Amino acid sequence: MDIKIPIDGYKVSESKTFAHATRMADCWRAAPEEIVQPAMRVGPGELHVAVADGSTRELNIVRRTRSPLKMLHRKQTMDMAGKYVFDTRYEVDTNIGHYIVDTIPKILLARQALAAASGEKVEIQAVLKEGTSRLSIESFANFSIPVVCTEADVVGRIVRIREVAPQTWTQGTSFSNGGTLVERLPELYTAFREKLVSRAPSGPEKIFVSRKSSRTIENEDEITGILKSHGFERYYFETGELTVMEQWRLMAGAKEIVAIHGAGLTPLIFNAHGLARERGDLSGLRIVELHGAGYFVDFNRRLASVVNAHWCGVRGRITPEVVRDLDDRGGGRVHQSSSFRVDPESLGLALAYSASASQLQPSHRALA
Repeated sequence: MDIKIPIDGYKVSESKTFAHATRMADCWRAAPEEIVQPAMRVGPGELHVAVADGSTRELNIVRRTRSPLKMLHRKQTMDMAGKYVFDTRYEVDTNIGHYIVDTIPKILLARQALAAASGEKVEIQAVLKEGTSRLSIESFANFSIPVVCTEADVVGRIVRIREVAPQTWTQGTSFSNGGTLVERLPELYTAFREKLVSRAPSGPEKIFVSRKSSRTIENEDEITGILKSHGFERYYFETGELTVMEQWRLMAGAKEIVAIHGAGLTPLIFNAHGLARERGDLSGLRIVELHGAGYFVDFNRRLASVVNAHWCGVRGRITPEVVRDLDDRGGGRVHQSSSFRVDPESLGLALAYSASASQLQPSHRALA
C-alpha cells in the first residue's frame, strides 16, 4: 500500500538576531551586531507512506553500538505479525523535541491516512531503542501511540514514512532544507492543545527555559538576573524534575518565552496565544531563542511562524575554536553541545525588539 499526503507551504517573516558584542562591528568599541534573518517561504511538500509485510531488518537502518548485550539482542526477532510497525530507531538520539515535531506527527498522519484507506481503525506501534527515557515514552503515550522498546528485529506490517524534500525560498534563491511537515503541526495538535490548556493550572506568562547538562550559558547567573528583572521565571526541562505534561503546560500557557535552543523550546507548538490573533499580528506569543555561535539553526523560527508567534534570536560569543571548527573545517555539529556566553546588551536589544516588532508584520504580508 502506498499513500501520498500533500503538505502546503508556509511563510516565515523577516526577523533579527542580536549577536554578542565585538570590535569587528566598531574597532573603537565593542558593540552588538544586528543580523537580519530574511523572510522565507517553505514548501509545499509531500509525505509518502508505504506499508508492506516484512521486518525492520529490511529497512537497512544502521544502528551503531559497542555493547555486546545490544549486539546479542539485535540477533533476536520479535513477532508482531499483522500489526502496523514504525521503526523510530534511526534517530540519532531520543530527543523529545524531535519526537514531537517529526516522529509523532508522521505516525499521526500515517494513522489517519491508513484508517481512511482501509475504513478501519488503525494502530501503529512505535519501535524505540532499549533504554529509551521515561519522558520519551510518556510523549508517545500522550497521543495514544503504543511503544515497544527493543533492539530486536521486528516482524510485522512495516510502515515507511518519508518526507519528500521541499524547497525553501529566501532572497530570490532556493535550497532543499526539509521542514514542510511543520505546516501541519498546528492543525494536527488542535485537540491535544485544547485538552492541554483546559487542564493547565494558571502558570507564569514569562518563562526562561535554561539548561544544566549541555549547551549551557557560561554567565547564566547574570542572564537569569536580567530576565528576572523583566518578570521571567527560570525552569529546567532536561533534568526530569518536571513531567512531560508539566513542561508542555508551561510552554502552552506562556506569552513570552526566552529559551536556549533545544528540545525544551519545541513544545511552543502547543501554544495557542499566537493562533488566537489575526494572522500577521505576532504579539500574542513572543520568543527569544538563545544560541551558541557554534550551533545556530533556524528550526524553531519556523515553528514560531506556523503558530503565528514573533521570533528573534540571540547569538553567543564567537570563539577562535568556533571559527576553526565551523568555517575552516566545516564541522557543522562540532559545537552543538558547547557552552556559550550571552552578551547582556544583546539580550536587552532582543527583548526590546521583541516587544516593539511583534505587531502586524509587513514582511509577512509581502510573501503572501
